[in-house]
Amino acid sequence: LGLASGKLLSIFVIYGWTGGTKNKRQAAKTNKLFKAVTCERKCQPMGPSCIVGDFNADVVAIKELERLLAEDMWTDVGHIAEKFGAGVNDEYTCTTANCKRPTRRDYIIANHEMLPMIKAFRVIHKNNLPTHSTLQIEIDPDEIEQEISRVKIPSSIYDLLRSRIQGPI
Repeated sequence: LGLASGKLLSIFVIYGWTGGTKNKRQAAKTNKLFKAVTCERKCQPMGPSCIVGDFNADVVAIKELERLLAEDMWTDVGHIAEKFGAGVNDEYTCTTANCKRPTRRDYIIANHEMLPMIKAFRVIHKNNLPTHSTLQIEIDPDEIEQEISRVKIPSSIYDLLRSRIQGPI
């Protein structure tokens, strides 16, 4: 999405392979999707970005996601949901007949440029979907952190030296 600031807001949607928390092979397939997102981001103009979707695994099962969170300044928005007015951090998002209790499989992961734009987050359980809750964020694109670069032309070295030398050159 193009923003008024001229920056590009990138939203990547991932549907991970089922069973990634317990099955390393399934998690490895989902991990490849995250690596593809990382590669794609390197080819695009930098700017606010988020990765959303049903990852079908816990964060710790997806190594590239863990790396993004630990090293590249990305944030699991649901993990800090209270900061955005939601009732509970790490609230469940998924209920299935196969699970004894609800799980958290749906995520919004924001980079450091996107995070200040997020004004609200919530998990909507009553959405007429049998399995997944809806994750919703409210963003303010005017809150984008902008870097401004200006070229400053240095003074002439000749003029600087000439003003410091006494007498003829």
